[in-house]
Amino acid sequence: MPEADITLYGLNKALTGVNGVILRRGTHLDFFPLPYYPAAPFPSGLAWTDCDGDGEQELEVSLCIGTGTGAAAYQLYLFPWRHDRFHTPVELSETDLAAQVAEAVHSTYDPEAFTFSVQTAGRTWTLGLDADAGWLADAPVGPLTASWRFSYDLEPLEVSIDLMPEGLPLYTPVCYRVPILFDGTRITLDTQHGALTANPGAVLRP
Repeated sequence: MPEADITLYGLNKALTGVNGVILRRGTHLDFFPLPYYPAAPFPSGLAWTDCDGDGEQELEVSLCIGTGTGAAAYQLYLFPWRHDRFHTPVELSETDLAAQVAEAVHSTYDPEAFTFSVQTAGRTWTLGLDADAGWLADAPVGPLTASWRFSYDLEPLEVSIDLMPEGLPLYTPVCYRVPILFDGTRITLDTQHGALTANPGAVLRP
C-alpha cells in the first residue's frame, strides 16, 4: 500500500522455517506468527481505515491461508496501529464466521419440491434447486450451513460465503453476503443487513 507506506511480507515456511507475516510501515517492522500460504495467484488484500470509529486507523488484512482447485481460503485480521507500531490483531476465524452465519441463517428442506425455506434478516426466501439433479432425491440433504468457500471485500468491509446443505460439502446453491462490524475488540456480522443470492443451478424467490 504505497499510499500508506505499508507492506505485508509473507514468510514461506518451506524456505524460512517460520510461518507468519511481517508488516512494515515506514522503517518500522512487526512480526506476527500467523498462518500464511505462499500462493502468488491469490494475493492477500489490504485496506487502511478507521474500522471502529475511534479516530485511529486499523490495517484490514484478508490473508490467504490456503488454496484448492481454482479457489483460495482467506482469514480476516484487523491490526491496530498505536504508538507507532502494529499490535496483535483481532481476527475473525473460520469457526467464528461459521457460528455467526448459523445464528443468522435458518433453513428447512422440502425433498419433494427440491426447495429450501430460508430465513435471514427478518425475511423468508424460497430457494429452488435444479430439478434435473435427480441425485438430490437420495442425497442426505440437511439445513444450509457455511461452506469453506468465502471471501472478504475490504472497502466496504463485507464477507461473501457460499452455503451448502449439511452433508454435501461440494454443493453450494446460495451465497450469503453480509457487512462486517468492528467494536474495537470483536469482529461481528451485521446480520440485520445480510442478503442471499442464488448460485448457478438454483433460483431464489422472496
